[in-house]
Amino acid sequence: MSSEYDVLVLGGSGVDTIVYVPELPLPYADSYMIRPGIETRAGQTGDFVALGLSSLGLRTHHIDMIGDDPSGDLIRAFHRARGIGFTEVPLPGGTKRAVNLVDPDGRRLSLYDDSRSRDSDRLPEDLVRKLAVASRHAHVSITYPCAFTLPLLREAGLTVSTDLHNWDGENPYHEAFAYGADVVFVSTTALTDTERTMRRILERGRAEVVVATAGAEGSYLLTAAGDLVHVPAVNREPVVDSNGAGDAYASGFLFGRLAGESPERCALYGAVAGAYACTVPATGSRRHRPRRAARRGRRDHRVPDRRDGRRVTTDSYDIVVLGGGVAGCVLASRLSEDGGRSVCLVEAGADYGHDPGGWPAKALDAARSLVRTCGSGTYPLTDPGPCARRLVLSQRLLEHGGFGGRPPRVGTLGGSPLGLRGHGAVPRRGRSPDGPA
Repeated sequence: MSSEYDVLVLGGSGVDTIVYVPELPLPYADSYMIRPGIETRAGQTGDFVALGLSSLGLRTHHIDMIGDDPSGDLIRAFHRARGIGFTEVPLPGGTKRAVNLVDPDGRRLSLYDDSRSRDSDRLPEDLVRKLAVASRHAHVSITYPCAFTLPLLREAGLTVSTDLHNWDGENPYHEAFAYGADVVFVSTTALTDTERTMRRILERGRAEVVVATAGAEGSYLLTAAGDLVHVPAVNREPVVDSNGAGDAYASGFLFGRLAGESPERCALYGAVAGAYACTVPATGSRRHRPRRAARRGRRDHRVPDRRDGRRVTTDSYDIVVLGGGVAGCVLASRLSEDGGRSVCLVEAGADYGHDPGGWPAKALDAARSLVRTCGSGTYPLTDPGPCARRLVLSQRLLEHGGFGGRPPRVGTLGGSPLGLRGHGAVPRRGRSPDGPA
């Protein structure tokens, strides 16, 4: 039986007040006059992971406790506007809040209001069980009510991931999450011995892979069967806001893992997603985005049309992304989240559409194989489903011959890993001079 959701995200909803400060640490003064100003917006770790997974085309559902208050209304609107399923449980103490100080380099200092939680806060067990049996994977935030869901998720047979954030490797609060998840993310910020902590998580818990994120330094990957691997950061400018970068990294990593990629490949996906998350305000707000020359004076971009050798004048775009592979799709999707920025994603090859009846025989054979190994049950071939469409776009088609040893791009860009039409990116296709690409 196929699952209704690829990922169930538990916990981590809240509202942040963003204060842009001239520097961090902020020297003491009686007052500061700041620009561009102060902004309140929905979005904490669980919200951002749900957003990242959904943007990558994964069927995502989010459950958490929020209050019946204006902050709760912001969270409801956040999910509703982005088409992310959200199950809310009343939080008597009110919706969780935080203040983030962000400096011109995008670094942040977060102040969390710990007064809204109570020892009696719980996510209802029957509700968690119901959502768990409909899901392939669960990502658990390290909020207090979520600790009690870990046995229920294991009982349902789900794989589990968690992000320990700035754990120091010693605080016992984090241990239930660290030793109860299959995939563990942790920041190196507070760790005195990163590799030692990662190995202890592997030895004492059920984790198959541990990832330590280190900001501009990149990340570190450790599995039970391998040595510590350093994954360099993907550098992008300008850095606007690093809030949510770790959540974007986790989303990219989980996207790769659920598609069956190697841990190293998953870490690369995470690095790409995390880097581009830093180039925009965390929830895509346009208010504090730097001005660019392209905004002041757009010009026509000409895209080659290989069918007859002519160059065709298209609409004008702020950014043109060449190549509709996974990395190109991630980039175009993140860029196109800003409604004021126009993005064109260019990919070579014929467009065979979503109907398998029009696919080449080799590609259809590959799709059948990938549907069987998708990990969430069998999709009817008349509608291969999001998992199959994403995997058909991957390099795995090489295993089935492809065209001249090259992977055919079978799904349209609208059915690509990120569902780009839903984000406002404009797909453009042309024919490669040496056949379909």
